Amino acid sequence: YSRAPEAKQVFDGECRALLVSTGADPEQLLVLDSKKSWRVFTEAPLKSRAAARKDKCLVDIVRASIVVDASTVVDALDRLIGKLRKTAVRFENRLNITGRRDLLFHIVVSLPDGSLFVCELTLLFTEILQLPDVSRVFRDMAKGARVNVLATLARRRTAAEVARTVKTALDGKNQDELETLDELFSRLRLPRVVCCLRRRLVELADETTRPTRLNKLGETLHALGSCEEAKAHFLRAIDIAERCSGPNHPSLATRLNNLALILRDQRDLKAAKPLFERAIAIGEKHPELPIWLNNLALLLQDEGNLSGAKRLFERAIAVEERALPSERKDLAQSLHNLALLLQAEGDLPAARPFFERAIAATETTLGPNHPKLAVRLHNLGRLLLAEGDMTAAKPVFERAIAIGEKHPELPIWLNNLALLLQDEGNLSGAKRLFERAIAVEERALPSERKDLAQSLHNLALLLQAEGDLPAARPFFERAIAATETTLGPNHPKLAVRLHNLARLLQDQGALSAAKPLFERAMAIHEKVLGPDHPELATDLNNLALLLQAQGDLAAAKPL
Repeated sequence: YSRAPEAKQVFDGECRALLVSTGADPEQLLVLDSKKSWRVFTEAPLKSRAAARKDKCLVDIVRASIVVDASTVVDALDRLIGKLRKTAVRFENRLNITGRRDLLFHIVVSLPDGSLFVCELTLLFTEILQLPDVSRVFRDMAKGARVNVLATLARRRTAAEVARTVKTALDGKNQDELETLDELFSRLRLPRVVCCLRRRLVELADETTRPTRLNKLGETLHALGSCEEAKAHFLRAIDIAERCSGPNHPSLATRLNNLALILRDQRDLKAAKPLFERAIAIGEKHPELPIWLNNLALLLQDEGNLSGAKRLFERAIAVEERALPSERKDLAQSLHNLALLLQAEGDLPAARPFFERAIAATETTLGPNHPKLAVRLHNLGRLLLAEGDMTAAKPVFERAIAIGEKHPELPIWLNNLALLLQDEGNLSGAKRLFERAIAVEERALPSERKDLAQSLHNLALLLQAEGDLPAARPFFERAIAATETTLGPNHPKLAVRLHNLARLLQDQGALSAAKPLFERAMAIHEKVLGPDHPELATDLNNLALLLQAQGDLAAAKPL
């Protein structure tokens, strides 16, 4: 409701007159303070018996609703739509064919592209007005609006119906239809369907469009993990583009960057580096230059060339800051990457302002509830914790968790906040967060429970610290089982967890049960870390103490 004054400006004089005639005061827009009052306000025109321009009023109400806050008016719009269906006959009588088409077009183009309500309202008017020329209207729509309509149709249809639609398009030669479906299924995040459509578009391409379509197909294959096939398509796209447009055309830079990304993912840094450098040299004025600079900087960071990476991150930031504020879409990423590099170097005081600037830039470009903001807040929280500033770190962690309720890293964030609370002495608060992290992991697919073992282990350590050894033991055992599942039988983390369970059993007096666990932890450390690692010395010492407690001094002494 903070944007109500903007919503008020949407209404024209005719609409205001109708609202006044129904007893609704347009000036109420300035004082609306609840979802209920907004619903009452938006329903007012439907209570009117006046027929004059009710359709225009409804359109303006929908537009104003979205300006205010689309997420708060779903119920109101549902009620509007329901009542509108009942008045379909009156709409049918009052609007001629041209009027209906104009009304439909007006709704589609006046709402923000990508709005949840664009497709719903378009379909609604198509249905209740039975437009005979809807295909012409559909062709006249902006591409984004067309895709929104198709997206809703796809959600309402069965999988078989969607498959038939795609098959029909693949069998035909209508490239405009294929491109629209390509964008639709890209939005619906169905990369395998997108891959089929893009293969067909490549087949139908001429020499002018083929490089772009090969590049898009390569991007999809890369996302699906088919790196070798993607690499082949990028190489073809580069070859055709060089022959058709020359070796320094700006469009070539994008393809070089995409090929370099695949080579970097394959750890062929030597081959990727000159491609990144060439893309940057060609694309000095390309809007994607900051991203390419970041990509090369990350490669140098992987090579251990931190000073070279730092210079590239700083250059990317400088490029972004010379652009108009509305065009600085990658500034936050560059600031965040530089902050992470400085943190990796151990320069925490220098890293902190870059994290803070990255967070501010992210809020500006993506809003206050974007998953990327949650990641950057969490990383700032970790830095503050490393600096020992728990008071500042705590609200940062809490905000990251509140934003990232559906983020795959949520269990780790919950663990980090729980460890902070544990350090503060708030064991009950920490325990609830560990339990919440475990619950989040257990709701995920088994293949996605990569942090379950850590959460179980942390909860076991907390219970052990509280002295509740019987409660801690099953969590240690579950942590060990989960670690073996995700990391295998010879991982150093498994050795640590075996060792901690052995110490708990030792504290409980179960020496015979603890001994094989100490021995197994020692064997893993010796195999993975070598015979002279400090961790192995700890294992040897603890096993020796256990043998001493059992009275086996001869066996304890050499350990």
